[in-house]
Order: sequence, then C-alpha cells, then structure tokens
Amino acid sequence: MRTHAEHLGNQRLTRLLRDADARGLARSGIGGTTGTPLPAELAARMAAIAGARASRVNFSYSVRISSRLDSDDLLIEFIKQYRGAGTNEEARRIGDQEDWKRAGTAPTVTEAHTRQGHNLIPVTDRSITPATADERRQRQEFLTGLSPAE
Repeated sequence: MRTHAEHLGNQRLTRLLRDADARGLARSGIGGTTGTPLPAELAARMAAIAGARASRVNFSYSVRISSRLDSDDLLIEFIKQYRGAGTNEEARRIGDQEDWKRAGTAPTVTEAHTRQGHNLIPVTDRSITPATADERRQRQEFLTGLSPAE
C-alpha cells in the first residue's frame, strides 16, 4: 500500500507528464522525441522509473508445498525455496531486507495445489537485469547446439 507522500508524488509526476505532453516537450533519452528538454526533476524521475522497470524480471515460480498455506505463509515458503533460507525466521529477515511482498490478489494454496505438490505463483525479481538481445541470441545458439541427451 502506498504512503500518502508516495501518492502525492505520483500525482505530481502524472501532472508533470501531462503538462510536458501538452507542450510537446522532449523526454530526453526516453521516447526519442525532439524539442525542449524536460525540467531536470521530471527527467530524473522518468529515468529512475525507466531504470527500475529495466532492472526486473517477471516469471512464474513453482513453490513446493505439502499442506494448505495462507498467503503470508506461502510468501515465506517461496522465500525459503527461492533464496535458500533454512528457517521461517531467516526467510522473514530476507523478505524484509529484499522487500519481498505480494502484489495484486493474494495467492492461496488450495486442496488441489496440495495434491499436486506445488503452487505456481507470479514473481517479479528486481535484482535481476533482463538479458540483452545479444545475450538471448547467444543463449538460443547454445541451446540449439545441444544434443537431445544434453
């Protein structure tokens, strides 16, 4: 949940963006338009937002489970498995340090998940930088060259 200050900051940024768009101002380095440079504060905020989006990866993670869990316990179990924490206390500490939290609808573990032995949850890891196009091409070439046994 956003704090009041974050909410006001987002409102201010939205207002600045609308004003910039209305005046046809450039988004220096973001969007590639030409024209009058943006105010320094707005350009810095936009670069920070673009950087934050560029340094995160979204994927699904299969959390191994053996019993029903509420969403808080599922988050702790995810951290234990994903970050290799040995105990719930260590997982909570890592979760606090790395700011792991639920976003959107809280996932739950149903009886069906328990029978399957896992629950597939969406994850956004902000510590991972997405691969560049060249890295993806190199990975594809490597994987294509592997034999079926490999």
